[in-house]
Amino acid sequence: MMKTTKISKYYIAWLLIFAVAAGTLSMPAKAQTAAAEEASIQQIDLQDGVLTIDGVGVVNAEILKNINLQDVRKIEFGKTVKRVADKTFENCHNLEMIIWGGVTTIGSYAFANCEKLDMMSMSQSYVNIREGAFWNCDSIEFIVLPAVIEELGKNAFPLTTDIVWRNRDDSDGCAAVSDEFWEGRTGTMFVQDTEVWTAVIENEQQEDMQWEKRQDYADPIIYGIQQGEEGITQGYTVVDLGGNLNVNRLDASGKMTISNIYQGNDLDKLYVEIPDEFDKAAITQIEVKEDAVFNVSFKQCVNLTHVDVDAQNVEIGENVFQDMDKLQTVKISGQVNLKANCFSGCKSLENLELESCQTIGQKAFYDCTSLKKINIPGGVTYIEKSAFEGCKKLTEVRIGYKVVDIRERAFYGCENLQSVEFPSFLRKIKQDAFGECPLIQRVVLPETISYIGLGNFTKSDIYWKGTEVTIQQPEEGASSFFEQMTGTMYVPAGTFWSAQQETYPETAWKSWTPVIEQAQTETYDLMEQLAFKEDVNIPVESCVDEDGVPCTQIHFQKKYERVAFEIPEGIQVQDYATISIKAQVGGQLMIDLWADDIDVSDGVVGGTNVVDCTYPFYYKDEEGETKYGTEDVVLINDQISDREMAAKYISIGTCRGPEEVEPFQRKYEFYIYSVTFHPVSPKTKKLVYESVKANTPAPTVSPTPEPSAAPTASPTPEPSGTPTASPAPEPSAAPTASLAPEPSTAPVVVPTQPVAPPQTPAAVTTEKPAFTPEPTGNPHFVEKIKRPTLSLRKRGQGKHRYIQLTVKSSTGKYFELYMKKKGRKYVRIRLKKTSLKKGRQVVRLAYSQKGYLVWFKARVYEKGKRKNGVYSREKKIRL
Repeated sequence: MMKTTKISKYYIAWLLIFAVAAGTLSMPAKAQTAAAEEASIQQIDLQDGVLTIDGVGVVNAEILKNINLQDVRKIEFGKTVKRVADKTFENCHNLEMIIWGGVTTIGSYAFANCEKLDMMSMSQSYVNIREGAFWNCDSIEFIVLPAVIEELGKNAFPLTTDIVWRNRDDSDGCAAVSDEFWEGRTGTMFVQDTEVWTAVIENEQQEDMQWEKRQDYADPIIYGIQQGEEGITQGYTVVDLGGNLNVNRLDASGKMTISNIYQGNDLDKLYVEIPDEFDKAAITQIEVKEDAVFNVSFKQCVNLTHVDVDAQNVEIGENVFQDMDKLQTVKISGQVNLKANCFSGCKSLENLELESCQTIGQKAFYDCTSLKKINIPGGVTYIEKSAFEGCKKLTEVRIGYKVVDIRERAFYGCENLQSVEFPSFLRKIKQDAFGECPLIQRVVLPETISYIGLGNFTKSDIYWKGTEVTIQQPEEGASSFFEQMTGTMYVPAGTFWSAQQETYPETAWKSWTPVIEQAQTETYDLMEQLAFKEDVNIPVESCVDEDGVPCTQIHFQKKYERVAFEIPEGIQVQDYATISIKAQVGGQLMIDLWADDIDVSDGVVGGTNVVDCTYPFYYKDEEGETKYGTEDVVLINDQISDREMAAKYISIGTCRGPEEVEPFQRKYEFYIYSVTFHPVSPKTKKLVYESVKANTPAPTVSPTPEPSAAPTASPTPEPSGTPTASPAPEPSAAPTASLAPEPSTAPVVVPTQPVAPPQTPAAVTTEKPAFTPEPTGNPHFVEKIKRPTLSLRKRGQGKHRYIQLTVKSSTGKYFELYMKKKGRKYVRIRLKKTSLKKGRQVVRLAYSQKGYLVWFKARVYEKGKRKNGVYSREKKIRL
């Protein structure tokens, strides 16, 4: 009995995995269709106290049954969410903040007893706020309501809450407020000076409730609880800043909280500004909890000590906090761009916490003499001139893993700096970047260092890992780099370092053998990864150059054209520092990474890019020769840094047209030799896309034999009532979505790691391939049968999980899918459709059980010529 149960569960599990619902074969339309499909997927996720909810119309207790609401500090509703049901978040005692998304209806007691909920505005969409929605939320002292309210129930807010009413002459809006709402209220009501509101005031007189009118809709609301000689020392303002309503609150402790009133659509960031009605000298702390731009000076806040920003994207503009002598702590979570001089001269600044950073501008922290430690986040790629110059108490610096360039005087005069950790892909250290840092005793420079300027590490022992480096040359009569050195130079073997020792015998030299951990390399044929190109015909072909070196020629015909290549199984962008492009091109290139399929038409691109338009092979207009060589692009984007951002495709395009190239006697031609993804850690694989000679197999691929016969069922005894696997039908029969049995003769599995090419020639079919690319003027082009590509993605959630498999091929009209579990043989999956439409087909396989690691591969063939089919590389995925 136990054996029967075990076998039954096994077959039921695998039948569920391959149960394909009607219509699961489909051709995805454009990127917009895919995006809409994704938006409908339910998302309920709690991470680090932030509860994200999207893909549902109504939020209720049932869909949150697996969430511990006492762990929720912040809620972010998506645009699909329209209603929060009754009592859904009642007694959520640690909830502090809500991003409203598309919410228009808040049920009875939905957020009752959330004592820490501190909000000053709501979504400005049409809103129904029902009885007791925020009852006993005593931290809601002041609230700006939407301009139109359809329903406002009894005790919707605490009785003491001060309320700003934005509706003017809307009598229906006023009528939507029940008489019971006004009972017992003691707060102040800020209303328009209109006849409608005058009538409401006459009818709803409460003993302790105050009314304040304003003459015009755009008039700022100024509510001073306490007033000093220089302005409000405790109170609120609501100000219209170019169409955005900002709420500022100054409490009794001196904390200024600034918030943007959400209008119900995608507004720009909050522009942080403190109205003149406040006594700015009373402000000691600034708190912002949403995406913000600081672009106005805070010099008048002479007693400011703390800046705390908890948001995803922040910009600190030039000179904003410059020379603020009492500023001690700056804490910014999320992505931040720091402009020039933003904190320069803040001599009391001791604590600097940057969770994620994109840029550090010139003199950003110049002369911050109290800073002791700096941890530069992973998103930073350049440290600008004098960024930390004069930080005299600085003792330790950790530089983010993507920094490639440290510019002039970046850490000059940091006289107590003792320890510096450099990232693996640092390329350049400019002049005096670490000048006058006498306490740095020892530095290890990575092998990637290609340039070092004068005046750096003059008193340090330097351990060089690289075999060659460009040294800045001094002016005539000045000391050279090695003549400035008083420490010992530890160098590896090589002709470059031998020459330096002969040239500078007075410098102390010692030999050492650096330990360099190399990343494992995966190599792919660039042409086999070709995914899609622009709607217009852009020929792409394998060829050889004049020296017989394999390359891939892209026949761009005009400006802004692109072709895309698939990244196998995708990459996490934060795991890679740079991409090297080896090419011979007549115009500047344009490189992007994409999270999903893109729709390209006449230079206009639709899709989600995670690295936006980097531009290698720049030409000055007068340059005439075609550029040949290897250039790097840094993986950066204004929206990413060290966050988890997946990339599925790399696109190569041109941002120059033939009319911009040919006047300088350059040919408008583009040859790509290789594309290399360089990881930030040797634990991550290096990806290399090589152009392979068209008449030879790819160097890392072994041929896969075809099964000698159609698969037959394995001789496993089946208990009564258990689903029985039947032999797979011939191709002429209509396949059905069910589990195919294991073949008696297993096809040889393509290794997942690159292997050396066989010493003997691989068997080649004598049949002419079904599709032969036509030469487009290149005499070196050679015909070949192309291997299909197979990509896998997990989609959906819960009961709607499925694997999306995409088969692409320029040869053959039909395909088959094979699958295997670890330690087992490949079986063929029965499909309703096996034809390729325009060289592509998408299959969706539903599954219910998670945790399995499974492998897939595809084979394409011509009808009636199955024996000549070509296999893809195998791909694996964990369900």
